Amino acid sequence: MRESRERLLFAPYPRPKQGNENADPIYLAIGRALSSWEATEDNLARLFSHIVNPNKLQMPVMKAYLLIKSARNRKELITETGRTFLEFFPSEEAAHGLKIVSETYQRGSDRRNEIAHGIVAGHIDFSGSDSGYYLGPSMTSFKKRDDKFRSKYLYSSNEIGAFCDENSRFQSNISELAEAITAAYRSGSDVAFSRY
Repeated sequence: MRESRERLLFAPYPRPKQGNENADPIYLAIGRALSSWEATEDNLARLFSHIVNPNKLQMPVMKAYLLIKSARNRKELITETGRTFLEFFPSEEAAHGLKIVSETYQRGSDRRNEIAHGIVAGHIDFSGSDSGYYLGPSMTSFKKRDDKFRSKYLYSSNEIGAFCDENSRFQSNISELAEAITAAYRSGSDVAFSRY
């Protein structure tokens, strides 16, 4: 279970040299990205349920997980529950997978929020670069603007597409962690089963 060697999954994307010629490809990419991330959240809810009880998918556990609105708190819930699981059922593979999923989740959520809360607009740089349509922060997104009020991110449909590709890899990381948890659980001792 590894992250991409070329770049860290969901690391901030470099500013594109050219935007889209019109806004439609960006709107299409936004829909794909948000739908893709929703599937990731479903997978993370299943993962949490799996950590709690590797034998059975538990809808009440998934529902409780999904009641938590903050990605940071959801990440902490998975991380701490995973650590507790590993105390009873040690596994280097599961521990490594838990670390990757925990670290990647926060970055992915940050990129998802940029996509979900950005606006699509034309951008003109009279020097000849950075022209076209982009997704970027609204004028009132002060945390996503620097001290000169320039946007900290601009995405063309290419960057949003890269998010979707990276999200597919992240979903594979989640599945691999679930498999490692199953393997660790199956090799557990009777004492571990009785106490967990």
